[in-house]
Amino acid sequence: MWEILILLVLILVPQVQKQYYIKNGQLIESHGVDYPLETPTVGAAEQDPEEIYNAVIESIQNVIKRSKVASKDILTVSFSSAMHSVIAIDDEGQAITKCITWADSRSANWTEKIKKIGMVMKFICGQGHLFIRWLLSRNLYG
Repeated sequence: MWEILILLVLILVPQVQKQYYIKNGQLIESHGVDYPLETPTVGAAEQDPEEIYNAVIESIQNVIKRSKVASKDILTVSFSSAMHSVIAIDDEGQAITKCITWADSRSANWTEKIKKIGMVMKFICGQGHLFIRWLLSRNLYG
């Protein structure tokens, strides 16, 4: 029987988990790597981009080794990450900030100011709207 192998890379707060699935959806192997959620100040919820990257690499290598599947047999790799997190990068693609997660609430004061003047920031994305919630507090939209 011909199998299609897919590597799913789930980048979560605060863990990375990788999983292989075959065509019928059966799990072959999975592995998670924990990394800390940093809260250096009140309202801050950040992660180190280098730690996230290293966790992704370690998990992928571990799953491939433990599953005994040849990397050439993987049809596709799919990445999914925690919603509304952002890492600012420079012109060369290097991180210049920590990963600011969805749980960061340092923008709460700005949210209140924006609500008072009735300003809503949004981007058009495909057929719908992608709200820049990671720049604002979660309180703005509900």
